[in-house]
Amino acid sequence: MPIKLYDLVAQKGVNASLFSPATIRARLALVQKRVPFETVEVSYHDLRFYWTPKLGVQKATAPLLELEDGTVIMDSLKIIEWLDRTYPDRPSLYLPETAPPIDVDSAAYRSAVADFEAWRDSLTIPKPLFAVYAPLVVPKFDDETAAYWASDERLGQKGTWDAINNRDPSGV
Repeated sequence: MPIKLYDLVAQKGVNASLFSPATIRARLALVQKRVPFETVEVSYHDLRFYWTPKLGVQKATAPLLELEDGTVIMDSLKIIEWLDRTYPDRPSLYLPETAPPIDVDSAAYRSAVADFEAWRDSLTIPKPLFAVYAPLVVPKFDDETAAYWASDERLGQKGTWDAINNRDPSGV
């Protein structure tokens, strides 16, 4: 069984891949390392109702990398580190300027990972941007996922989705 990259899509069989920035990172690392893999589409529904119980986690997220032995690695950063440990003789996304072999236990590697995590954690989607982005993306989901993304429970305040959909486009 080849390595499988479970790639998040809005709706299986409908959308092109490259929907999820985290999955893009994992795909890029696999390609950079020249590791053969096959892509399997995974939806939010799959993550919530198949992968979460299968992995015994509170919330399964994409990407998922299933290794040849059936082991599953969840999270793009863990996937990248696994690739760097397994293929140290090939370039690293974290240290592209460093000639292989890559030492994942080095101070330089840990610093590069910390710098990336700090940058990633500093990114937030401002509410005005979400108000533009969400109405374009949510209709691409299957009905169940769209209802979840537009729910008051997910958005944290009653009426938020209605306000987003009823906004004046000239005011955005």
